[in-house]
Amino acid sequence: MAAPVIITRRDSALKGFVVSMLDLSTAHLTPETIRRLNLRDEELDSCITIYEKGEFGWYIAVPERQYFLPEEVEGIPDELLEILKLAVKNDIDWIMFDCDANRLPVLPTFE
Repeated sequence: MAAPVIITRRDSALKGFVVSMLDLSTAHLTPETIRRLNLRDEELDSCITIYEKGEFGWYIAVPERQYFLPEEVEGIPDELLEILKLAVKNDIDWIMFDCDANRLPVLPTFE
């Protein structure tokens, strides 16, 4: 029997097929940001890609580093922008905000 092949995320064979996701509590978002996400705020929706996660939260695609120019981030709430920057620094592709997810101690919470 052949030994199993172990492929890591950094292997070129998987490049473009594997994504990373940061699982965060919605408590890291202000009530105003939550309201805007729930209403599919046009200004916010034009800055970043957002998918609803039912009644539990949202999936947000993390923009590539070059899109963090002042004109590109205008309209993104401050706390969400800081989370996006944290994700970029850590090579995260997506953020899943969930009302039941854990809170990351290094981030502020709003309730």
